[in-house]
Amino acid sequence: MLRSLWRICDGRRCEPGHAVGWIAAPMFVSFTVVATFVVLNLFIGVINENMQLAKEQLKELRKKESARKDMDDETARDMKQLHLLGKRAKKLAKRTARLHQGLAMCEYDMKIFMKSIERKSTLYQVYALSFASRSNCCIKIG
Repeated sequence: MLRSLWRICDGRRCEPGHAVGWIAAPMFVSFTVVATFVVLNLFIGVINENMQLAKEQLKELRKKESARKDMDDETARDMKQLHLLGKRAKKLAKRTARLHQGLAMCEYDMKIFMKSIERKSTLYQVYALSFASRSNCCIKIG
């Protein structure tokens, strides 16, 4: 459309007797003005919507603050203690998780250690039996 407007303003592609340059100027100006208003309206709409959201958030924040001010001192202390207890509970949960992980690692290490002791004791029994058969004495193991 803008190209058509430019061609009308320019007047080169028109026949000599049909030049419409006098219509082109008002048409081009009106197109530019309308397009500017449309773009400006879009920007204003976005700004308006964001301002409305900000007002709603501010209203909610003020309600929360007024509710906090209305609480008496004892309730405020109780709320603070409850918050601190929640933090402590989270810390304890993390610590118990680490303890469970440590216990699992210890259990795994003990299993490996017991297997190595069983292998060594089996070797010891075999060695003791071979020694007893060489020396003609009876050693009863296990």
